[in-house]
Amino acid sequence: EYIDYVYRNQYSTVAESRALDGSKTYDGTPLTVKTFEISYLAPGDQCIVNVTGSRTVFGEGNNTFDVSWGSGTNGNNYVVTFNYGKLFIGQMDLKIYGEAREVEYNGETITLSGISSTGLASGDTGSGLVYSATGKDVGTYGGAFTGIIEIRNVHGQVVTGSYNIVRSPGTLTISPKALDASMVEITSGKLTYNAASQNVGFIVSDGTALVASDYTVEGFSGVDAKGYELVVTATPSGNYSGSVTVGWSIDKAPLTINGMVKSVPYNGGEQNARDVTVVGLMAGHTVHGISHNALGTNVGTYAGTFTGTLSIMEDASKEVVSNYVVTYVPGSLTIEALDIGDAVV
Repeated sequence: EYIDYVYRNQYSTVAESRALDGSKTYDGTPLTVKTFEISYLAPGDQCIVNVTGSRTVFGEGNNTFDVSWGSGTNGNNYVVTFNYGKLFIGQMDLKIYGEAREVEYNGETITLSGISSTGLASGDTGSGLVYSATGKDVGTYGGAFTGIIEIRNVHGQVVTGSYNIVRSPGTLTISPKALDASMVEITSGKLTYNAASQNVGFIVSDGTALVASDYTVEGFSGVDAKGYELVVTATPSGNYSGSVTVGWSIDKAPLTINGMVKSVPYNGGEQNARDVTVVGLMAGHTVHGISHNALGTNVGTYAGTFTGTLSIMEDASKEVVSNYVVTYVPGSLTIEALDIGDAVV
């Protein structure tokens, strides 16, 4: 900075005043301005200026210096006016960011607490500020800062005021979790055709059972013996995404058709065993198209055989033979020898 002197001797008084200011933005280091100017010294006189002023934190203050005189210079010949320059430290921009992250839904409460910053001077540290962004279900949750920040330099001096602090909260985004086959368990065990509608038992779980609003289900019921697909689809407003398909089935019912087993005495003519019996037929079902016969004339045993194509009708209108596993058990005809004592002579 500049120093103003008034030179006074027996002939004249001369005064001139000048000053320069120094400024910068806070960076944790001192601001010093060592420049000075001496005006109107008498020829041969010497003035020694030692500038000592500095400023480190935000604000404005005077520069400082002291003056001494060189050898052979009488300072009493001068009236010195000190005009101190100004040292000004402007606030440094400090941006504080709350953590922002996208996390897949996991059924638990999720909390972000990280804090980062840009613009903190080397050696300065902050404390006292807490950040939190918390959520559980799918959605976006804004974070918030609480507490009062305090910033200290390496010497322990509070320098919070040297910063223009801007807080920028982040957001927690919880995204839907994709459904997968491991989340669907068939619990009803083996189902066998019974001519009625049957529902497959199942659980949709991701560690714990999913709430009903998280999914819809199709393909959980059936009548006929065949394979089915259980389709679980995530709802748009729930915590999951996508769909998953799990197979299940209704097994065929066992059905046994027995040919007639018959024993008769020899009578000299052709005899037969035609009747059939059916075991395992559902109520309302009737058997058609199949016949059985065991034929013989002489004494002996004759095996029966089935002919025709089996048809099983439900209420005389629906073919349901494919719902049965059919076992055919042929019958037999046994013609026994005639006791001669019974013969008519």
